[in-house]
Order: sequence, then C-alpha cells, then structure tokens
Amino acid sequence: MKRISPSQKSLIACLLFIVFGLVGWFLSTSNTMHSLPLLLYYAVLVFNTFFSIRAFSAITPRNSAQTAFDMVLVGIYCALAFSFASTVYFALFSALLFLVAVAKYVHLRKLIASSTLLERKIRIDVLGALLSVATLCIAVAGWPLGAAWILCIVFALASVYLLLINPMYRVD
Repeated sequence: MKRISPSQKSLIACLLFIVFGLVGWFLSTSNTMHSLPLLLYYAVLVFNTFFSIRAFSAITPRNSAQTAFDMVLVGIYCALAFSFASTVYFALFSALLFLVAVAKYVHLRKLIASSTLLERKIRIDVLGALLSVATLCIAVAGWPLGAAWILCIVFALASVYLLLINPMYRVD
C-alpha cells in the first residue's frame, strides 16, 4: 500500500477539520456576534494546522503513542468545532488542543533528534495554550465577546508573524 505524502495527509486532515467547522457552525450557533470571531480563529487555526501537519508528518516515525495523540487531537478539533456557541467551552477546548499538542511534541523528542523546529513548535504551542487560558478567564469573568475577539485577533496576528514574517516551519 502506498503511503500518503505529508502534503496529502495535511490536506485530508484540514478538509476534515473544515467539514467539522462548517457542520459545527451551522448546528451550534444562535448568536453570530459571539461566534464570528471564534469561526475566524478556527479558520486561521486550520490554515496553520495544514503547515504543521505537513512539516511534522514528514519527520515523525510511525509510533502508536503519536497515533494516539493524533486521534485525541482530531477529537478535540471536533469538540472545538461544535462549541462555537460558547466562548468558554471554545477557549477551554482550544487550550486543551494546544496542551495535547505540547505533550505530542515533547513525546516526539524521544523518537527523533531534537531540533530547532521541534523546540520552536513546543514553545509556540505553549503560547497558544496560554492565550487560550487567558481568554477562557476573560470569558468566565463575564466578557465572552471581548474574549472571543482577543483570541481571534491575537492568534491571527501571531499567525501572520509565524507564517510570513518569521516562518516557524523552517529547518534551521
């Protein structure tokens, strides 16, 4: 059986996440004012995920723990897509997504030689988790719309920086 390329794997995963997002958007939104920044964040996240999967699937050996991490991440993506109606749950699932990703890449250190790319990815995922936790706290404090826009804008600006200005998915 032919193994799929990293680009094909990332495209398939992101198409699945887009389907999750569209279904989740149509099924779980009643207040588009609150959910619009979450949808925009989700779209930017999926765009980022394409490059992440493409870069790391090329260097990750077949491993049952890595497969388990990937399955958990897919489940969290699904939960994220079905939580557009609640900034609190959305930020919670976003934080969980980044924390599981950190665990995945820390585990990957045991399987491959550590690299600048891997260390950079771990640091960036920790920052994503911190951003998500901060917006979760803001939402729980009673400002869910502000929290949603903060999450969206900060993540979008960080993505522009990390994909265009100082690309994170480069081998040093």
